[in-house]
Amino acid sequence: MHQQHSALGAVEDIARRIKRDIVREERLVASVGVAPNKFLAKLASDLSKPDGFLVLHEADVEVFLHNLPVSRLWGLGSRPLVSSRRWDCAPSDR
Repeated sequence: MHQQHSALGAVEDIARRIKRDIVREERLVASVGVAPNKFLAKLASDLSKPDGFLVLHEADVEVFLHNLPVSRLWGLGSRPLVSSRRWDCAPSDR
C-alpha cells in the first residue's frame, strides 16, 4: 500500500485492519508492505512473508535498498542477473 491518508484513516492503520480481517474472516495469513510507492510496497510485502507487516518510510528507502541483494529486487529475473554478472556490471549479492 502507498503511504497516504484518506477518509478511512492513515494507510498503515487501514493495512493493519485489512490484514486482521483476512486472518479473522478467511483464516489465512497475509503479508503486508506499506511504502511510498507500489514497487517498494511490493518489495516490503515480499520481505515480510509469510505473515509479516513492514512499513518502509521514505526517509529509510535509501538504506533499505542499499542493504538489499540485487536478486531481491522485484521484476529482475535470473537471466538479467546472469548477463549482468558476466559483464561485471551488477553488484554481487551480500
